[in-house]
Amino acid sequence: MTDKAGQKVGPGEYKAVITVLAVQEAVNAYKFDNSQFTAVIYFYLND
Repeated sequence: MTDKAGQKVGPGEYKAVITVLAVQEAVNAYKFDNSQFTAVIYFYLND
């Protein structure tokens, strides 16, 4: 696995934040909460 810069990462605890980008159509009156489009994942890598 590599980081954003392309460097190989070692064992340890990591956090990934995933945000879905979406455009709300003007005809829909419902306002979405931006937190509905974000997920945070914590994970560990072993040797």
